[in-house]
Amino acid sequence: MYLLDLGIIFLLIIANGILAMTEFAIVSSNRNKISHMAKTNKGARVAHQLMDNPGEFLK
Repeated sequence: MYLLDLGIIFLLIIANGILAMTEFAIVSSNRNKISHMAKTNKGARVAHQLMDNPGEFLK
């Protein structure tokens, strides 16, 4: 049981790190470059939408 608890805590810490890195990348990215890339790239389009409405990122 103790190892299971440690494993769950470790996975939650990793998930938190991934989400924090994603949020930081979106917030600190160049808006003009993302806007230009959004015309041809689906991933950039999603990033552009998240930059325009950051509240959607938390849903």
